Amino acid sequence: MDKGLKTWSSLILAGSILALASGAAQALSWHDQPIMGSFVDASVPGQFTVTVDGNPVLIPDGNTLPSQSIFKIHPTVWDGTHWFDPSVYAWAASSVNVDLTSNYTYQGTWAFLGNGPNPAYSFNFPTDIWLGSWGFTIAELYSSVGQFWLEDAGNWQYTETWTGTAGPDQGMSITSTRDFEVTVPEPASLALLALGLAGLGFSRRGKQI
Repeated sequence: MDKGLKTWSSLILAGSILALASGAAQALSWHDQPIMGSFVDASVPGQFTVTVDGNPVLIPDGNTLPSQSIFKIHPTVWDGTHWFDPSVYAWAASSVNVDLTSNYTYQGTWAFLGNGPNPAYSFNFPTDIWLGSWGFTIAELYSSVGQFWLEDAGNWQYTETWTGTAGPDQGMSITSTRDFEVTVPEPASLALLALGLAGLGFSRRGKQI
């Protein structure tokens, strides 16, 4: 499968929350582990709103938050080679406690785990750096992947890793992995269900006569 024909999107935002007035340093740790959703709104500095199962969820708030685990696609568009859904993307958004005197790298990986004859593959958004000297105590990151082909139905994983490269947090690393599934409604099953409901309705109507 030629992955070059697929449309992918990767977006990065880091450092949206100003340091505390005291300037107290924080060791590398998750403030909010990656939250999966169908959309991320980063229009307000210092916060993300992630659409999870159709509901807006505000991060960061320092809590473990719900994460979408199933993305339903309708691959009804033909590009000459593959059926795909142009409207569905999977998003991940996270926030990390950083140290004001340390530097870091961060990396996110979207991985399709394979499904029958469709082989596994992965896609990285570029590794980048975070500088504590920017004066923020919380770093934020978001990324997205799509559009999904019919062949992409199956199990996926998103993995995000932060690693300290200089300062007190040098050598420290944190990683979070989120599992999710891409599913396609089965037209045959829906057709059988429709026939069953129609038959049930006809049966009830017959009993009323």
